[in-house]
Amino acid sequence: MQFNNITISGGITVNPAPTVINITLGIAGSGTSSGKNGGTSTLTFGSTTLTANGGTGGSGNNTNPVPGGTATGGQFNATGGTGGGASGDTGANGGGGMNGGDAGPYAGTQTGRPGGNPNDFQGFLAAFRIYVNNPSFPLGTGGSGGPDVGTAGSLDGGSSNFGGGGGAGWNAGTGGTSNYNGGGGGGKGNATLSRNGGDGGVSMVLMLRNNSQAIAYFGSRSSTVITSYTIPTGTTSLKVWLLGAGGGGGNAGGRFYSGQGGSAGGIAYSEFTF
Repeated sequence: MQFNNITISGGITVNPAPTVINITLGIAGSGTSSGKNGGTSTLTFGSTTLTANGGTGGSGNNTNPVPGGTATGGQFNATGGTGGGASGDTGANGGGGMNGGDAGPYAGTQTGRPGGNPNDFQGFLAAFRIYVNNPSFPLGTGGSGGPDVGTAGSLDGGSSNFGGGGGAGWNAGTGGTSNYNGGGGGGKGNATLSRNGGDGGVSMVLMLRNNSQAIAYFGSRSSTVITSYTIPTGTTSLKVWLLGAGGGGGNAGGRFYSGQGGSAGGIAYSEFTF
């Protein structure tokens, strides 16, 4: 098939229009051996390329925030939330969340910090709810951190849908994971143990065709994903969200060495009218 023309990113008309969208989804950042950065994701449609950079992996014993991934090429672009800093024998901080959902600054407490709360972006949540066929599906608040010194209970940081993973607690817990886009929480060690950070969320492309049909492609935690989408006959509009992968949380190396939370990947959005 061939479309007569297409209007993209605020009024640019192309004739004839391309019919295939090429997609590369970067690998999610792991928290298993120091926090890894999330890979770069791209979406190319004719001469238009959207890029969503992955979040940054956390490191150990660093109170500075971890900057979120950026995005370019979209009609609208947003930076991912920053991961939290952590140091010493304090609880590790959480990871950043979707669309600027920051984990919060280093606080010097012994409780694992919560992950960053995600923010909706250009109607993404409504479209994702169509995809999962769940009208109440939440973005998910940032995962809560693990407990204080001497506190009974889970030692791991909590996980989240699009928010960052929470930081682990004092007694060597593992940082919480973000399912999509957000950064993993930092790990926390005690005097003798070390633990991994949580994994960053996977990258993804979400498309809303004719304002009613949702299509999604997801990245991986093991390899880069390369795929394509052929636009069906009868398409009149296509909204596209490209979400970068999250960075992994920093590792803990024992006492006085807790890990930062990883940051979230960037997000780009464009609408195509045929």
